[in-house]
Amino acid sequence: MKGVFRTLAPIAAILAVFSTGAAAQEAAKKPLTKVNVGILYITADAGIMIAKEKGYFEEEGLDVEIIRFTGGADQIPLIATGRLDVGNGAVTPGLLNAYRRGIDVPIVSGKTYIASDNSTGDMMLMRTDLWESGKRMAKDLKGLKIAVSSIQSTMINHVMRSVLKSGLTRNDVEIVEMPFTQYVPALKNKAVDAVWPLSPFLETIADREKLAVRMPDTALSVVSPGQTSTVMFYSPDFMKTPAAVSFLAAHLRGQRDYHRAISEGTGNRAEICGIIKKYLPFIPENCGKVSMSAVPVNGEVNVESLEAFQKDWLEWDLMPEAADIRAKVNTSILSEAVAKVGKYQPRKP
Repeated sequence: MKGVFRTLAPIAAILAVFSTGAAAQEAAKKPLTKVNVGILYITADAGIMIAKEKGYFEEEGLDVEIIRFTGGADQIPLIATGRLDVGNGAVTPGLLNAYRRGIDVPIVSGKTYIASDNSTGDMMLMRTDLWESGKRMAKDLKGLKIAVSSIQSTMINHVMRSVLKSGLTRNDVEIVEMPFTQYVPALKNKAVDAVWPLSPFLETIADREKLAVRMPDTALSVVSPGQTSTVMFYSPDFMKTPAAVSFLAAHLRGQRDYHRAISEGTGNRAEICGIIKKYLPFIPENCGKVSMSAVPVNGEVNVESLEAFQKDWLEWDLMPEAADIRAKVNTSILSEAVAKVGKYQPRKP
């Protein structure tokens, strides 16, 4: 009888292996859940790019389609009506005005923030010929045209703070709205005098094309420790699906890979920069000489900083009255995603 048991035990083990393998194969056949995501194709979107390329979304059972947008404002109507599942961008006056009107586009996670020393290098650029003529400070912007990608963005806050700190008023400058992609021809044609870009457009304009020069005194306008600069939105319908937690869990893994490689110095920088370069071909090898975004590794949203932006917009008459931002920040899905992947643990170099 003992011999029988010795013979049957290996057979049972083999059957268990076959059973497990069959289950895995069955799981592999399970169709992936389609999720469409809007991004701006800037370094702030690196977490999504990395999660896509490293298969984190697929591991969560998601088939993620990335859709390129020129601005976050274009995504909001699509998210509100469920035609876009996930959106990414800045909190803007237009969004807050829409909140006041009852639009349902919850903020579910923070994506990037401004470091206390502005290590991301955000600042205004002055056209090179004007710089060489001696116009190098924010106070020299009087009577000039400044381009921003959208008046409905936090960039307008940085521009206006720079202007006001210099002693000028908002009536002393002309704000021109145009996509980032139009900055280069506009500078070449002298259609604008200064621009406020984001990386990697900043490096393209200042370092590669030499069309404009950094204005260091304007960098001070963006310094607000821990200030949330971009966020992630969900459509109301997507919020109710199991994919909502899965998507954020995969995104957090991508954010953390990026943070370890770029900010912490404990990850594979060449691999991460190679992934980003696939989406942003003009990024230098190994992300050299590029101002890279700072990311919250647990997706934190600094609501106070968003309220500070709103205060500016109210003062500049971009909003008639305040919206309840806190009521629109819903981090319940984020909490589940963090619990799923675990709290971030820094690695030793």
